Amino acid sequence: MDTVARQCPFLFGEFMKKTTNEDFKYFVHEAEYWIDRFHLREWRFHFIHEAKNDNTFAWYFFNWKGRTVTIGMNINWGSEVKKKEISKSAFHEVCEVLLSDMETNAGLDRCPSEKDELVKSKHSIIRRMEWAIWEPYYNK
Repeated sequence: MDTVARQCPFLFGEFMKKTTNEDFKYFVHEAEYWIDRFHLREWRFHFIHEAKNDNTFAWYFFNWKGRTVTIGMNINWGSEVKKKEISKSAFHEVCEVLLSDMETNAGLDRCPSEKDELVKSKHSIIRRMEWAIWEPYYNK
């Protein structure tokens, strides 16, 4: 273990809250709800539950040409694991996939200097979707 990990164990999983297999099942259930709702079945989805030593709840990566997506849920959560955050994280990652065509078609491989601005814009849209779509769904 390096010096930083010894000095800051909360950053590297020792004191982080952990998600369970039940939490992961709920995450997948919520993600699949939104995959169906947004008609994203042209993608092949794969879900993983693994530890990351950062402050992400969930993440995704995709192969646009192959139309495959992996959505991951972090075992290590920096805060108490709550169903609301699990649900919102699943929604957020599915929205990332929903907007991935826009990101890919923007040609970031040809113009990487624009990537930060596009990512900010994409997350601004996703936050609005969280407020307008996910919040009413979750609070019904």
